[in-house]
Parts: sequence; C-alpha cells; structure tokens
Amino acid sequence: MTTENLKVKGMHCASCEMLIKDILEDEQVEVNSISHKTGDLEISFDENQVDLNKIKTILAEEGHEVIE
Repeated sequence: MTTENLKVKGMHCASCEMLIKDILEDEQVEVNSISHKTGDLEISFDENQVDLNKIKTILAEEGHEVIE
C-alpha cells in the first residue's frame, strides 16, 4: 500500500468530501482523511490496482484539481 498526502483545489463543503470519498473508494482507493476547509486529502492505495496519475485524473474529471 502506498500513502499520499495531496492538496486538492475545488472542495467547498462536506458534500464535496463525500463525493470524492465515494468516487475514490469505487477505484479501490482508501480515503484516510479529507478536509474541504484545508484542501487536504490523505489516501492509501495499491499501486498494482491504480496509480497516482489515474487518481489525479479522476479528481480532475469531477472538478477537483490536485495542486500538490
């Protein structure tokens, strides 16, 4: 398992957090913590199932840009 800490732009409320969590969990990505207030997202995932670029693409498709 790989753990990444990301800064995500475009999260405005708790609903954004829930949406991101649901979408990532569908891709076998575990959301360890998420905060729309700070834009912080900590995830864990198996690189054999999904890579970080795909995760960033999934978030971008939902209107959330990874800035770090």
